[in-house]
Amino acid sequence: MGGGKKARKAVIFILSFFSFSFADTPFCINYTDCLPEDIIEEDILNRKYLGKFRLIEERINSIEISEGIFVNKDCKIQEGIASWYGERFHGRPTSSGEPFLLYRFTAASRKIPLGTYVLVRNVENNRIVVVKINDRGPYVDGRILDLSKAAARELGMVRKGLARVQIIPLGCLTPDTADRLNEKIIRDIVRSRYK
Repeated sequence: MGGGKKARKAVIFILSFFSFSFADTPFCINYTDCLPEDIIEEDILNRKYLGKFRLIEERINSIEISEGIFVNKDCKIQEGIASWYGERFHGRPTSSGEPFLLYRFTAASRKIPLGTYVLVRNVENNRIVVVKINDRGPYVDGRILDLSKAAARELGMVRKGLARVQIIPLGCLTPDTADRLNEKIIRDIVRSRYK
């Protein structure tokens, strides 16, 4: 029994000897490998706070038009009534020269330059769609946008026919909003070109 205690003490001594000798010899692959843990953690925290400060700065210079959608204060957002058009015009040429296809995410506007992509938000139900402006219209007083049937369906306004919408240029979205909506924006742009 006494021999066992001596053996354990010898093992502990040997292990402690090796741990002290190796601890004094740093093997730093990266300089952060040799920094104390609290400094590394502090650096990570600083990066997190810098990210938060950038986000706060973005929010200060923006307005929230609906839950989670922030736009730059300087941007002009159009708001008004949108309608949609479909079967009767399918296949006909638009003002841009492209054929109108009712299943693509496109729209007609009197003022927005042709070829522009805009985010359209249905104010009544908060649904959004990104459309390409490829036509001129609508030519009915009080309306600001004529959507393809597919875009109108995405906004949940096909049955009603009309909806109050906001038209937001994509460049007006704050970086965090654009980042959050990135997948949706890309999907919709693809739907404006192919389908």
